Amino acid sequence: MSHVNGNGNHHEYWTGGDRLIQTDLNPLLFVQLQTLQGKSVQGLALWQNSIADEELMELDGDVSPENRIFVDFDLYLEGHVLLEIYAATIYRDLDEAPIMGLDAISQALGDMTEQGTILSDVAMDDEDGLVLVLTTQDGVSLIIAPSGWALGHWDELPDEELLS
Repeated sequence: MSHVNGNGNHHEYWTGGDRLIQTDLNPLLFVQLQTLQGKSVQGLALWQNSIADEELMELDGDVSPENRIFVDFDLYLEGHVLLEIYAATIYRDLDEAPIMGLDAISQALGDMTEQGTILSDVAMDDEDGLVLVLTTQDGVSLIIAPSGWALGHWDELPDEELLS
């Protein structure tokens, strides 16, 4: 994966293979993402590895499944919209630490999708980073803070298993 520097100060996007991964939430992208607010989640595919793993390993970070906090996953939304999420941390509450461990993250995301979930909020944090909120019909929420994302289209839902 190569990093592409947009303005000399920070990365606006990454390129990985043929995919452009957005990392800078400009006003146009924010408005585009807000159109997804209220869409129901049709499926979710969690990846075993994250785009952040290589960088974490260079910093002597622990990327073992039991200590993982950054995950990549594909969110399949109604209208055949695919929202690819990269290097995201997942929170039950912003006053708590992110959920740790691939199994715990998988369980939390899996429980959400089984309970009729919508993408209830698309917001910006204090540092202009993207924040997504998934909420079930029962009002249970998960807060997702991705480092990168890409929009696409899906034709078929994935099998319910971890992808490598």
